[in-house]
Amino acid sequence: MTYARTPPNTCENYHTHCQHAGLLMHRHVASDELSDKTAGRRALIAKIGQACGRAEPLYKQAFCERQAWLDELVKAQRCVIWNQRTQGRLLVGVGIDTPLEFGLSLHHLYGTPLIPGSSLKGLARAESARLWGADVVLDDRESATTLMFGAEADRAWFDVLDAWIEPADLEGAIELDVVTPHHPDYQQGRPGAPSEPNPMHPFALDSDMPRPVSTASVCGHFQFAVVAHGAGVPAIWLNAYKDLLQNALQLGGVGARGSAGYGYFGALDA
Repeated sequence: MTYARTPPNTCENYHTHCQHAGLLMHRHVASDELSDKTAGRRALIAKIGQACGRAEPLYKQAFCERQAWLDELVKAQRCVIWNQRTQGRLLVGVGIDTPLEFGLSLHHLYGTPLIPGSSLKGLARAESARLWGADVVLDDRESATTLMFGAEADRAWFDVLDAWIEPADLEGAIELDVVTPHHPDYQQGRPGAPSEPNPMHPFALDSDMPRPVSTASVCGHFQFAVVAHGAGVPAIWLNAYKDLLQNALQLGGVGARGSAGYGYFGALDA
């Protein structure tokens, strides 16, 4: 995708007052910030983090409204909510296309970090396969996996909501990070045809020079929620879903660069 580069003087004032980190990443990147792969990129990532912090007043109001709605569902025994904090850094949505060549999963309205519910549902499904192996068939011959996660022709009993970051953690939630590709020429493939091998660099060699690239990652407390469809779903099922997802976040992590320690969460908050 080709992006129009905004002149630096057009972006300067906007960067100072912007309250939406996503707009800075996708729509207001100055030409010098794209051309400068070091200082310019690092400066923009710092501004993205500052914009996230400035979103706190509006985001806190939305978070409290969401919390009130979830509390009503908890009273009706249709929902379970809990908080967990990242153990290190988190990279979700890194493949989203932006002018900076990296992305983050951000709320469309507020530009704040979130973890999509679809990612969390897939994480819980993988954890159930790891713990239970083959599908569990109940006494009434229904599939436990179908009830919890759905199937092609059957809707699941539960929805996993997007995980929202706690408002108090917005300041400093998005920070500068660095990735260091060790074999960029080999990994990028043939110029103009990246799916084909690069004839000049057909192999990854120990002599390849690493190229540090500035990027951004996230940390903080996130609120997770699983909601049952309608009344009458046994509480034991909600708690089982919570346990699956909590264990998956602790043991397997979510998002990119899991092998480097990204995406792991600590124990359940009190």
